[in-house]
Amino acid sequence: MRDENDRALMSRVRRDQDGKAFGELVRRWDRRVLTFLTKATRDPDAAKDLRQEVFLRVFRYGESYNPAFAFSTWLYRIVANVLANWQAKQRRVLAVETPCVGDAGNTSRNPGDCAEAAEEVDLWEKYSATHREGAARLPARPPEAFRGILRGP
Repeated sequence: MRDENDRALMSRVRRDQDGKAFGELVRRWDRRVLTFLTKATRDPDAAKDLRQEVFLRVFRYGESYNPAFAFSTWLYRIVANVLANWQAKQRRVLAVETPCVGDAGNTSRNPGDCAEAAEEVDLWEKYSATHREGAARLPARPPEAFRGILRGP
């Protein structure tokens, strides 16, 4: 029944840009959206900012809501998109702000050092992927001949 009310409220927001209907949707969903974002970001301040962005998009893009589907599905798609954008931005900021480490252990912004560090990361990722693939091919139980060796004397 609540979903029908959410659909009706969102229809009023879509059709009339009804501020009261929008306020009621925010009141109903605010805590759940904030809780989800706080757990996902592990940063209460960032979660509050993202929550604002979510509800801004709900209002701004309300015309794209299809009342044939649950409001919660559409809302959480917006939440997921806002969160994904934030996470991508966090990775870019980390990459820009993290200096590379040179051979002497000094931090450096020298492009040569960064290229070397990137190559090391790339090699490590390939190494890790190779070992994960190899581990995935191992049998669930070791062959009988190895069981005694693995158990010890």
